[in-house]
Amino acid sequence: MLRRLTLSLTLLALAPTLSAAQSGPGATQSSDALRARLDQLQADRPDGVPPGALTSIRYLLQVSDRIESRFPEQSVAWRARAQRYLGEAAAGRDPYPAARGEIVNRGYDASFSPRPQGYAVYVPPDYDPSRAYPLIVMLHGGSSNGNLFLGVVLGNNMDWERYNQFLWNDFTPRWSPDWIVVAPDGVGQLIWRWMGEQDVLEVIDDVQRHYNVDPQRVVLGGLSNGGMGAYSIGMRHAWRFSHVQAMAGAPSWLQYTGGRPTDVETTALRRYSAMHLAENSVNTDFRFYHGTQDPGPMRPAFVREMERHMRGLELEPNVRWYEHGHDLLYLVHRHGRVYPELAELVRDPRPAEVRVVTGDYRANRQHWVTVTRIERYPRMARVRATARDGAITAETEGVLELALDLRDAPIGASGETRIVLDDTEVYAGPRAHLGHVVHAARDADGGWALGFLPRADALEAGRLEKVPGLSGPITDAYHDEIVHVYGTQDPSSTAELRRTAERGANGWPLGVWYLNQRVVADTEVTPRMMKEAHLALYGAPGENAVLDRMAESL
Repeated sequence: MLRRLTLSLTLLALAPTLSAAQSGPGATQSSDALRARLDQLQADRPDGVPPGALTSIRYLLQVSDRIESRFPEQSVAWRARAQRYLGEAAAGRDPYPAARGEIVNRGYDASFSPRPQGYAVYVPPDYDPSRAYPLIVMLHGGSSNGNLFLGVVLGNNMDWERYNQFLWNDFTPRWSPDWIVVAPDGVGQLIWRWMGEQDVLEVIDDVQRHYNVDPQRVVLGGLSNGGMGAYSIGMRHAWRFSHVQAMAGAPSWLQYTGGRPTDVETTALRRYSAMHLAENSVNTDFRFYHGTQDPGPMRPAFVREMERHMRGLELEPNVRWYEHGHDLLYLVHRHGRVYPELAELVRDPRPAEVRVVTGDYRANRQHWVTVTRIERYPRMARVRATARDGAITAETEGVLELALDLRDAPIGASGETRIVLDDTEVYAGPRAHLGHVVHAARDADGGWALGFLPRADALEAGRLEKVPGLSGPITDAYHDEIVHVYGTQDPSSTAELRRTAERGANGWPLGVWYLNQRVVADTEVTPRMMKEAHLALYGAPGENAVLDRMAESL
């Protein structure tokens, strides 16, 4: 009876928003007509309308088209909103600042996608752009999206058996925190790895472009698959967050995948596993929550192992257990009452101690320390650095080169400065002579000196070096745009290669949804594509012209 009542109340709450979206003045235009108007507006954008507003309108139309066959009413509602926003933009007004106290959807131009990526966003009813607000970014689970999950985060509970019927509905917040609250749409079932992680970081950047965000109060949270994302992203990029809430997730990919991974697989999985990156959280209020009755696959035993591991590192785990199952969101957020408490958690932008653990150039920074070259990439490298009394002292393991940003290190802007790396004094003298960023590298004797490692041509040296931007493994490409290139040199295989490339573009890596990566013929590849994107080549030598051009180098 309670479940039926909850569902009925939810449907009553949603019905007015759907009907209102379809009953505005004038008929809703077709997507093609609206897109033509949008193209004209982008060609001559009014001064008062930022580019991001027009990108967001394009995203609304994109979703409307995609969901039309399965969710016709919601499709009309999204298109109607795009039409209203387009009218505002044509009049020279940004439509988004007026959407206070609402849940709306925005789009942005992602580095890894040829089409806009989306996220849902809420700002307080009395949002004042002259004031900085705390931001919380919530990562959804496997059966959700940003739009629906933000509705749930802000109080729209519903019958889980029919959860996916509400993916694209409009929602009214049931509570009104004095926060900016965001839920990225994500890219499917990557569980927030690779381009899923990139999406989260770029959403934060886009929110900061359009809203006044307090950079010292940025919170990352997630439930279930989103909890795994919060564990992973929250540890890999801990320095960016004041607080992390990992709910009902698994702290290690080695735990989650199970089995008997090879040494290579173990090395690859550790780079995304919070358990093996736990030292990064020394300056972040990192909390994890789990139900003692959680049936899996995120088992309670995994979290207990995380507790033991952190204590072995002399880090006290901040964990809370509930006599409950998997869905902990409202228990953790206390039905919206958690926000004032979270607002008190402030990030320290200039901590005296910094620890970095990384096996990945995509996540090689914590605060003022960046590992720029890893000795045995992708095996873990470690730095433990302290800054006090005008001196920086660091102990390293597996590091060939690093950078120290003195602007964020609490050593003072003047006077004498001393830098000691692994008991080697690399500098002692005036702070003013160092500039903003200090680079240091291992010398031939294994000690340290200011400067960089030699950047000799790797091929001439007879070896390939893993460097930022060209490091592998293959999953490193999943952070960026991928263009799928089919061969046309053998007419008998061209059609099949094109079909295969189209299948790859709509589901590679496995689990990606809605990304629709670009597909081009080998004769259409441009130097710009090769510079800005990764190429997935389809065909054998003699079939793909791009492959033929590089055959001698392989």
